[in-house]
This record gives sequence, C-alpha cells and structure tokens, in this order.
Amino acid sequence: KKKGGGEALMPSLDGPKEIRTLLAQTPEIFTNKQAQEILSLPKDATNRKLARWATAGYIRRIKNGIYLQVPSYIEKPQKWLGDEYKLALNIWPNSYFTGWTSANHWGLTEQVFRTIVLITSDRVRTENESIVATKFLIKRIRNLDLSWGIAHEWRDGFKVSIANPSRTIMDVLAYPELGGGIQLGAEFLKAYIDDFNIRELVKYASKHASGSSLKRLGYLLELNGYRHLADLDELSKKISKGVVPLDPLRVHSGFRIMKWNLLVNTKIESDQRS
Repeated sequence: KKKGGGEALMPSLDGPKEIRTLLAQTPEIFTNKQAQEILSLPKDATNRKLARWATAGYIRRIKNGIYLQVPSYIEKPQKWLGDEYKLALNIWPNSYFTGWTSANHWGLTEQVFRTIVLITSDRVRTENESIVATKFLIKRIRNLDLSWGIAHEWRDGFKVSIANPSRTIMDVLAYPELGGGIQLGAEFLKAYIDDFNIRELVKYASKHASGSSLKRLGYLLELNGYRHLADLDELSKKISKGVVPLDPLRVHSGFRIMKWNLLVNTKIESDQRS
C-alpha cells in the first residue's frame, strides 16, 4: 500500500522469517558478506534478497555492498540516513574526524559546514565522497598515528574518534583545504589561542607528520603576538629545510620568512596581543 503522497509505507516486521533473522543478527550497518553468512545463501541469492528488502523499506543500500537497517517506525525509509558519523566510521574504520568538522565541534568556529571532514588510512577512491545524502571530504594518510590528539565520544552506543582542539589546528595548518583554506585556519587558531593550551599545541607540533604545519604555526603565532620566546625557539629549531607556501592553494609568489622557511603568498589579518 502507499500513502496519498506516493511514499511506500514501512512494511510490517511480521514478514518473512529471513528478514527478521537478518535484522536481529546484524549491526545497524552491515555488509552483504555478513548477510550471506547469516542467511547461509550464495552471494547472488543474498544480493537479490537484499535488493528486494531495500525496495520494501526494511533496509537501505548506502554503498556498494553496505546496508543500513531502517527502524520500523520510519515512515519514509528511502530517506532514512541514520547517524552520519557512525556511517562514516563503518565505511572507513581507521579514521577520525577533523578539519572544520572538529573545529565546529570544539567551538573554534561558528560556521556550519554540510560536508564532513575526516582523515583515514583506509583506501578511498577520491577525496570527495557522497554516501546517500551526506558529503565527505577525506584525506588519506597511509601511516596514520592515532596515539595522540584524539578524543573519543559516544553517539548512541558507538565510539566516535575526533581530533582534539590541538590536533585540529595542526591538521588544518598541514592541509588547509580541510579547514576551508588558510584564512579560515588562521581564524581557528585565533579562537584556539583565546580558549585552549598553546603549550600543548607547541608540544603536538613536533608529533605531526607534516613539517609544513609547524612552519605555518610558528609564523601565525608570531603574527598574532604570541610572546613566549622559548616556545617559538623550540618550534624554529624543528623546522625542516625547504620553503613551503602559507597558502598552498594560491599562486606561489610573495615574500619569504626565512626563520620559518615560509613563503607568505596571502595576507592574514593579525590579532596582536601581549
């Protein structure tokens, strides 16, 4: 049956024994391989059943070979998405959220971005992925170190990994595109200076895999009037050879700051403070 608007009603859970078994034994997000093992059917037969059940509204196909259970109370199962964070970590399990996503989470920006940013060591086809109605911006780092700068939060019984404020800043300075560009990244840093521990940020700087983040950090701290010379000296001693642009997305022309091996190719408004 259909409602007057044409949307299919959620089927009753008094349906076939197979679908009840599947829903009872799979997690909220599951694969066709898991379904095949539970149903004890060949791959092709399992896929045909999953396709029928997705059409009926019991489940929703969210990516090739990955399905989402649809709660029985949902009236429009074809629009059901669930929790985007849980969805992402089921598809890319070796990941954490960062960039403008974690910046917004920690109050480093009031801007709201629809695209969710994460860093992963899992294989991805492209940096821009769309899963159902959700867009993701993904940075792949093969040797991903998750031993520092990661906070864990629980969302409906599911542990979510998110960059803490210090790692958020270092990620955005290393890969400005994850923060919407170096201009926004500099704004995140200003907010960080007001509310968080700069000494922790300086300590984390040497842990980050990207040497460019350290160079940008040192310059931007000085630009904003940070006066702890011991910290700045510690940073300057750790910078690598080679000059990097302040904004890697702009033309590489401007003036050089040799102390930080940085090419200043865009203007950042300073926020001098004592």
